[in-house]
Amino acid sequence: ARLSDQLGRKPLVYASCALMGAVYVGFTLQPPVEVLLVLGVAYGCGNGVFLSVDYALACDVLPSSESSAQSLGVWGVSAFLGSTLGPLAAGPLLTYFGRTATADRFSPRGYVVVMLSGAVYVAFAALLLRNVREKSRRRGDAASGLLRSSDSSPSSPEEGGE
Repeated sequence: ARLSDQLGRKPLVYASCALMGAVYVGFTLQPPVEVLLVLGVAYGCGNGVFLSVDYALACDVLPSSESSAQSLGVWGVSAFLGSTLGPLAAGPLLTYFGRTATADRFSPRGYVVVMLSGAVYVAFAALLLRNVREKSRRRGDAASGLLRSSDSSPSSPEEGGE
C-alpha cells in the first residue's frame, strides 16, 4: 500500500511543509555549497511529496463525481497560483531588504528575508490544510480517488461494454 494510504494524506502534507520550511531556514544560514546541494535535494523531495499527496487529497475530497473536472480545475489554478505570485512577492522583498550600492547585486540580508518569507508561506499552507476534512479510505478504493461506487459503467466487452 502507498504510504499516504497508510498514514493519511494530511500527515504527509504537514511533514512535507515542515521539511520545506526547514530547508528555507537552512538556506538562511548560508552554508557551504555542498550543504546547499543537500538542502536543494531535500527541498525537491519535500516538494515532490507535497505536490503528489496534495493532489491525491484534492481527489479524495471532491464534492461529487459530476463536478470533479471543474473542481480539479479550480484546485489546479489555486494550487499553482503560488508559483506565479511567489516571484512577484520575492522580487520586491529582495530589492527592498537586499539593496546595495551596485544595482545588479543584492546583500545576503535580502536573500534571508526572501527565504524566511518562503518558510512563512509554507507554514501558512500547512495551517490552511487544517480546514480540509480528510475522507477515510477503505482498502480497494480507486488509487486516484476519482472513481466512486456510483460509477459502475461497464468498460470491457465482458462487462457489457463495447
